[in-house]
Amino acid sequence: MAWRRLSAEDVYRACDPNAFDFETTEHLPPPEGFIGQKRAVSAIHFGLRMRSHGYNLFLTGPPGTGKTSLIRAMLEDMARDRPVPDDICLVQNFRDPDRPRALSLPAGMGRQLKRDMEGLVEQLKREIPRALESKEYQEQQAGIMREYQRQSAALFEELERRASREGIQLRVTPAGIMTVLIHDGKPLTQEEYEALDEATKEQVRRKMEQFNEQIAELLDRVRTMEREAREKTEELERWTLLFVVRRLIDGLRLKYANYPEILNYLEEVQENILQEREKFRPRPPVEPTGLRLDERASFVEYQVNVLVDNSATHGAPIVFEPNPTYTNLFGTIEREVRLGALVTDFTKVKAGSLLRA
Repeated sequence: MAWRRLSAEDVYRACDPNAFDFETTEHLPPPEGFIGQKRAVSAIHFGLRMRSHGYNLFLTGPPGTGKTSLIRAMLEDMARDRPVPDDICLVQNFRDPDRPRALSLPAGMGRQLKRDMEGLVEQLKREIPRALESKEYQEQQAGIMREYQRQSAALFEELERRASREGIQLRVTPAGIMTVLIHDGKPLTQEEYEALDEATKEQVRRKMEQFNEQIAELLDRVRTMEREAREKTEELERWTLLFVVRRLIDGLRLKYANYPEILNYLEEVQENILQEREKFRPRPPVEPTGLRLDERASFVEYQVNVLVDNSATHGAPIVFEPNPTYTNLFGTIEREVRLGALVTDFTKVKAGSLLRA
């Protein structure tokens, strides 16, 4: 083919502006497809249709050629009809706190569960103190203590009668119960005791030893009754709190009845609340050490960390990571300073781009 020089008239094409129905191209919709990128579009389509694991697309080219716009548009078009993935939540593992449990829930349910658990804690902080301060609970608790005091008082009265018959006086001191032998209507002094003959001294020693054994036996019985009264009080408190906790958690059980993982988690939450019920009691605003209580640290185990939230996702998620560092890709575990030490928990786990995608 022969070469020839082209003139301006050869490469010029006249266009009549009156043939267009717009003033400027600003008013035109974006064109479909990408001009001059047919092979690139075909290769991307081929790559995106690969559903097997281990395949990736790599795009390169000079700046300003539309690489980002091209891949973004194609991904959005393909992702639109794909199913929305589940939310991923981290919750406390009460059996092994160092290994939190991951819950996979339908999109949007993670945020919902987080709100429900926050509401549950707030309700428990109100309802548990109210139940423990109720008139009915206070009367039952007082009844247990009155019965214990009546029984222990009866034992001491019986012991005092025995002591009186044996000619012994009982004295209650901070160190325990002291026994003093009565002689001629008054306590026997050390000088009077030393003046006794050996046979009488031996008789006195045996009497006091036998009576001290009775005192030890009585104190054992009193300690047993005290332990039983304490156990009854704890059992009363547990059943009172169980009624409150179960009533509140049953609403969540009904709401999440179709999700066995959540039901198992709620069962563990209920048992932990009963075991750790002290934290729900009213607390003073300042600890004896002068340090203010950390409310968040007290109830953090009942929080839900929504690691991946797809509540606002439509179709398959598309994540653009402009700064692909290790932390941004794989996530991180944040820490905070408490009393001069770095601490963390499952709520400090942050997802990276790979997990969100």
